[in-house]
Amino acid sequence: MALRNMKDNLDDALHVDYATALHREAERLVQASRTADHKEAVQAFVDKRKPVFTGR
Repeated sequence: MALRNMKDNLDDALHVDYATALHREAERLVQASRTADHKEAVQAFVDKRKPVFTGR
């Protein structure tokens, strides 16, 4: 998901105006922060362990 979002952000940067690209990037960031993998990454950081990602 993160790689797809990065590619979409780069694609937007080439095809839409700056404000729209920035808005879409912010939307994708919020969407990514709601995933189980993000929660796992944060918890793993707090626990000082390697994260176990599931792709969700």
